[in-house]
Amino acid sequence: MPDRAWQTHEESLRRHFDQGDNPAKPWTWSTIIATCYVGAGKLLTGEVAEMRMNGALPEPPWDDEDEPNLLHQRYHLWRWQQNHFGMRIAGLQNIQEFGGGYGAMAVVADRLGFRGTYAIEDLPTFERLQDDHLSFRHLRCAVTHARIRRPDLLISCFALDETPEQERLKFLDGMTPKTFLFAWQNGLSQPWFAAWAQAHYQKTGTAFRIEPGAQHSSHTYMTSALVGR
Repeated sequence: MPDRAWQTHEESLRRHFDQGDNPAKPWTWSTIIATCYVGAGKLLTGEVAEMRMNGALPEPPWDDEDEPNLLHQRYHLWRWQQNHFGMRIAGLQNIQEFGGGYGAMAVVADRLGFRGTYAIEDLPTFERLQDDHLSFRHLRCAVTHARIRRPDLLISCFALDETPEQERLKFLDGMTPKTFLFAWQNGLSQPWFAAWAQAHYQKTGTAFRIEPGAQHSSHTYMTSALVGR
C-alpha cells in the first residue's frame, strides 16, 4: 500500500476525473502541480544552465505548454547520460519507470528518439492519467504498465524514496536493470539506495555513482556508471 500522503493524492486526482478536468493539460490540475510538476524558477534555471553549457538542450527548442517540466525531466536523463558515454536513449529497447506523474518522462524519452517499450508502474489513478494524457502526445514508443524485469534503463525520480520500504522491495524484487537512474531529495533515503546499489553491484558487477543535483537543488542522483568513466 502507498503511504497515506499518496493515497490522499490519488483520491484528489480521482476528483479531477470526476469533475471532467481535461487530461490533455494535467499540469493545470492542482494535484499535479502539488506532486510532480516543476515550473520556471531557480531549480530549472540551474538545470538549464548546466545543460546549455554541455550542449544537452533540445534543438530546436520544444514549444510545449509544459516545456519547463519537460526540461526538468530532460535534466534527469542527461545526468544518466553523463555516466554512460556512448549510450543513447534512442538505442535502448525498453525502459521501466516507477512513479511516472502524468507521463512527462516518457514524452522526453520519445523526443530523444526512443522507440521501444516504455513501462510505467504507478498508482492506478495515475496510470489512468498517463494513458489518457499520452494519447494526446502521439508518442512513437509503446507505453505499457506491465513490469519489465530486466530493463535497459530503470528510472525512479522522487518516487521510490517516497514509497514505504516494503513496497520498494516488492517492486525491485527479481529486477536486474542493465542501467539505472534514481533521484531523491530526502537525505535519509541515501543509505537505503546505496545499500541497494551495492547489492546490485555484487550481483551484476554494475558500478554506480551518487552525485549532487544542480545549483539551487537539494536533489541527489544515483546512476549506474560505465567502468572507467
